[in-house]
Amino acid sequence: MAKYLIFNSDGMLAYCADSDTEKDTMVGYSINPVVCTDDQFNDVQKRKKSCTFVDNNLIFNDLDNIIQVQLDDAELARPEEERGSLEDLQAGAIKTIKDNIDDYIKIVENYLRDHSSDYWSSYLESLKNIDQNSITVPSTSSTFEEWLLAQPSFPQKTILQLK
Repeated sequence: MAKYLIFNSDGMLAYCADSDTEKDTMVGYSINPVVCTDDQFNDVQKRKKSCTFVDNNLIFNDLDNIIQVQLDDAELARPEEERGSLEDLQAGAIKTIKDNIDDYIKIVENYLRDHSSDYWSSYLESLKNIDQNSITVPSTSSTFEEWLLAQPSFPQKTILQLK
């Protein structure tokens, strides 16, 4: 099944679509759907990479949206009084996850004010049902979207697929 990155007239990413049907509902909102590989789609959907469309070419750039809780070599090289503790990194990661959940809730609520969608209504309920008091830090480095999609029974779309 074809997957698409959909760009506005300036070549900036507007949406992702994981099927022809989904693409067809979005094309009226943007200019240019471009077929992509599964890996390209997953990297953009999970916000590991950004993408622009320039001169009929997809241009990918790595993003630094990683929720990381390990004290890596760069962090360990900093003077002890300047670097955070592992507990500080974990607290920061949990705050990032909670803030992103709250942002996603607001985005989907705003969308649903003007649109009727069983899928996105269910998605909103799934977001609201995440127990924010029991969030644990990912054991490996990941983006928020990777963390979110890894939650049990969570819908497998991200905000980039919200049309």
